Amino acid sequence: YGVEDALVVVTKLGPDALASIVSILPIQYLLTALSMMFASGSASHIGHLIGRKEYRRASSHMSTIILFVTTVSITIMLMFATIIGTITHFIGVNGVVLSGAMEYGQAFSFAIPFFMMQYLVSQILIVTGRGKSATALLSLGLILNIVYDFYMITFTDLGLSGTGYSTIVGTMFSTLGCVYLLYFDKKSILKRELPSKNLRILIPICKNGLPQTINTLTLAISTTLLLMFSVKLTGTESIAARSIAINLQALLNSLYIGYNQGSISLTSYFYGKEDKDRTIMMFRTGMIFSIILGLIGMVTLQIFDTVIADLFMESEYTKERVNAYLTTMSYTFIMTGLNMFVASMFVAASDSKHANLISFTRTVYLGIPVLCIMSLAFGTYGLANASIITEGLTLCLTIFLVYRHGHKCGFLKKEPFTPHLME
Repeated sequence: YGVEDALVVVTKLGPDALASIVSILPIQYLLTALSMMFASGSASHIGHLIGRKEYRRASSHMSTIILFVTTVSITIMLMFATIIGTITHFIGVNGVVLSGAMEYGQAFSFAIPFFMMQYLVSQILIVTGRGKSATALLSLGLILNIVYDFYMITFTDLGLSGTGYSTIVGTMFSTLGCVYLLYFDKKSILKRELPSKNLRILIPICKNGLPQTINTLTLAISTTLLLMFSVKLTGTESIAARSIAINLQALLNSLYIGYNQGSISLTSYFYGKEDKDRTIMMFRTGMIFSIILGLIGMVTLQIFDTVIADLFMESEYTKERVNAYLTTMSYTFIMTGLNMFVASMFVAASDSKHANLISFTRTVYLGIPVLCIMSLAFGTYGLANASIITEGLTLCLTIFLVYRHGHKCGFLKKEPFTPHLME
């Protein structure tokens, strides 16, 4: 959707409009990060309960989680206007770009509850064994989003507001469809139960989902800093060029994230059953998938970087910027995938300590400091290579943690395998 939206917006409304939407991306990544925390933590928790055949307890906890996330998302929607101003001013945009960002953000704010809830309910639906249904609903929601977005921009005068409204249509369809299958479909193994009075279950759920949050939060923080440094080092014209790389990165990372989310659900089920053979199988399959996808992504970006730049941009300067951004992304893609996958496997095994270590290293311990130091010290060259250094060093840590602690989580063939289930 991001790639399609960028193409339609830059064609119909111009590069300033595209820069306005990109200015809101850090906020959307923040919302996604929070949503992923609830989704992945809940999937792991409910997957363990289903693995132990505690269906009624799982249903009650599901109701508690959905009620809590609904409350949080509505609260965020009400305070969204303040967040828009803070982020856009921090980045440094102004004038037409700033007014466009406010216009788009105000329309998008009404989609926030559905935007956040679709992650949660689709993951719970997957962990109940309805992965095909969840995929179908999310895909149909995406199609509705794209079609309505094209219609609003092409045939109405709503401009960027229409793009925001299209998000409401797509996310609302996916969310309500998943909720219906969870609560009202006869095939669902989870039933309508009153929310659990034990709200302390939210603490381990959030804790176990934190690594996935940090992975997505990396995008939010790095995107904000990248846009800020891009404005200062290369001017506002580079924001539109940067947006192409950001949207493609989101598209490619979604392949990792989607696979990882499904792996968390299935691996947590095998882990809860103490089925070590299938737990090992999930780990090995995921590693192979991450490596193959990373290599394909790297080669594809290297081959088609010029084609992509010509498709979206007109000036030679912005085309060169797009080529440079895509080249950097091609080198980091495979390392990003391996780091994200291993962190998700630790989540599935309820080992939030080492999952958090990988995620915090990518973001806090290395990501932010390296980006700032390299940009300030080496300018555009440092800005381009900061992500390569961060992901490479994090990958070294990831390999060490798998070698040192993988057998305890059932990833490696070494006894004993004693699951530490989340209560």
